[in-house]
Amino acid sequence: MNYEIIISGFGGQGVLIFGEILSYGALKENKYIVWFPAYGPEQRGGTASCTVVIGDEEVASPISTDPDIVVVLNQPSLDKFEPWVKKGGLLIINKTLTTRKPIRDDIKTIEIDALSLAREAGEERAANIVLLGRLIKEIPILSIETIKKVISEIFSHRGEKVVEANIEALHSGWNSGD
Repeated sequence: MNYEIIISGFGGQGVLIFGEILSYGALKENKYIVWFPAYGPEQRGGTASCTVVIGDEEVASPISTDPDIVVVLNQPSLDKFEPWVKKGGLLIINKTLTTRKPIRDDIKTIEIDALSLAREAGEERAANIVLLGRLIKEIPILSIETIKKVISEIFSHRGEKVVEANIEALHSGWNSGD
């Protein structure tokens, strides 16, 4: 089975790194993977999104107009991508930066105060990692151990404190809503 995932927010929120972590994790677990980033010319503040397709079967296309899962980090992303979620799919929302509740009732929605959980973990910039933790809990596409290894590798150049804070943020997302 393949899972089509869209992650969206604005530049600087870690949307692309979220997709990269999923992608590297999938490679480590010998899954098929496509990572397709899309962003504006601005480095920070512009729109950013990425599509990630992970599965046990070959991936035919990196483009998805009816993803199984959408993770939104801000209000414009919720407005744009909520209608795209496949019926019965999953919408994960960073409620820190959204101003309305989701409209649809034919999908599962999870709202998380990702910024507060990231701050508690010691890394305010890890709200994306909080949401990643919840995603892999909800949809068992990759193991949390694999994701922890990928986080350790990707953030190792920033020091052990950053790695530990991001792993704590991952656990915070995993445990959110329990």
